[in-house]
Amino acid sequence: MSQKKFIHALKEILGISPEHEEKKQTKEEIKILMSKLEQQYLSLKETLQHEEDATKREALKETLSIIKEQLKKGKDFLHHG
Repeated sequence: MSQKKFIHALKEILGISPEHEEKKQTKEEIKILMSKLEQQYLSLKETLQHEEDATKREALKETLSIIKEQLKKGKDFLHHG
């Protein structure tokens, strides 16, 4: 996955509409998105701890897994890209 696709995917996950796609993507933008994604991850993890419905718990676990994967990709981009 390229950096541009990664940023676009994170914006979709976070519900951020792309303002200027032609704008050059930078590590700083990735850092900002990663910070927001980490905040969302922590929030969902807290929600999971208090959720009693088994179906909702499974959905939250799947979402957390996806976010964790995206965080790992973002860290790879920051360290290698």
